[in-house]
Amino acid sequence: MLEVLLAIEALPDSVIAKGDEAVVKWLEENSNIPLQRQGEVVTMGVVGCISAVGTAIITNVIPIAKIAKVKSALKAAGGATKFVKTLIPAYKAAREAGKSKANAVKTAVNKAAKNASPEAKRALLEFFNIGNVYSACFE
Repeated sequence: MLEVLLAIEALPDSVIAKGDEAVVKWLEENSNIPLQRQGEVVTMGVVGCISAVGTAIITNVIPIAKIAKVKSALKAAGGATKFVKTLIPAYKAAREAGKSKANAVKTAVNKAAKNASPEAKRALLEFFNIGNVYSACFE
């Protein structure tokens, strides 16, 4: 998870402004994330999801339009590394308090991105609720 978020965080705004193809090209050239175009989304292939709970394998599908919002939320949270370091313990605490996986992710994202705009938080929630991302990264 951290590798994906670090790549999004490093993505220049000028590249995002150029659109989908520029973002895909930049990620291919500047990250170790294998990308494959599928319609309106890019599949971010198998990525190590490294956190306090260990390593899991995930498959991410993220609309390119959400990348700028995710990047904004990461910046407001103090960066990808700080975000993940807050996110994982907050998620675990929410699960231990009896919250469902989905509600625990929401609680953790809201805590880790507390300084982000509501729109940026929604983008993060959508990012983590794609497919099996939250179960792969948090369980």
